[in-house]
Amino acid sequence: VLFRSGKWFTPAIGGRVEFQGLTFKNAEFRKMHYKFIHADFMYNVTSGLQMNDKGLAKWDIIPFVGIGMIHNSDWTSACMCPGHASGSHPFAFSYGLECRYRLTGRMHVVAELSGMTTAKNFDCVGSSSKFGDNMVTLSAGLSFTLGKVGYKRIVDANPYMAQNEWLMAYADRLADRNSRLVQKHKEDERIKVEYRK
Repeated sequence: VLFRSGKWFTPAIGGRVEFQGLTFKNAEFRKMHYKFIHADFMYNVTSGLQMNDKGLAKWDIIPFVGIGMIHNSDWTSACMCPGHASGSHPFAFSYGLECRYRLTGRMHVVAELSGMTTAKNFDCVGSSSKFGDNMVTLSAGLSFTLGKVGYKRIVDANPYMAQNEWLMAYADRLADRNSRLVQKHKEDERIKVEYRK
């Protein structure tokens, strides 16, 4: 069982929470059940390439890293040496690479290679609570987007700033011309008064 829920804050940066509830075989080939919940930071390295009008790329390559907790349902206290923490629910790191292809605005085909690192005694083999047990997962499926699709494109302000500078310079030229015309009008009025005398 695998459930994911996440959000892209920008076309390049996102986050997600994931839950896995699967089985694995330990170093002694004993079948065990685990549940793993983790939060991941995601970075889309291809976010600026071949984007459509909504800011969505056709292909996405997304490395991620995260942290979480993992629980081994079949872990027994016999695996714990005195002075070491229980391996049934240790802290874990998640990491990997996700590739996805956009089929529609709301649907992607997703393939992911992910890894997890946790305490050495998580699989009931070994006695150390230091990091050392690793698990690799390969998954594929469909991803659906709920809510708003796409991003508002950032407006390039440079043309507006250039236009504003031109308008300010034009207004200064008009003010200068107006000032000269006022002075000329005053001089004309003075000359008219002199003629009347």
